[in-house]
Amino acid sequence: MIDSFEQRYRDVIETVLTDCADELDLLDLALPARDTAELLLHALAGMTQTSHGPEILHARLHQLTELTVRGLTSNTQET
Repeated sequence: MIDSFEQRYRDVIETVLTDCADELDLLDLALPARDTAELLLHALAGMTQTSHGPEILHARLHQLTELTVRGLTSNTQET
């Protein structure tokens, strides 16, 4: 059952990345959507193993998302 959930979750992430590739200007050559989905799934699993509270986990998830999107795009945004 867990394997099925992970497979579906991986498929959803891959589909989202593929569908928004043009909008985000994703560099599929650097890391294909399937590999990115796999990496994010493992990172999320690791995050859930920590003893941090929800506010820290929320911040880490936000940081992981930012890091992933910035690392996969050719556009650099100035902050």
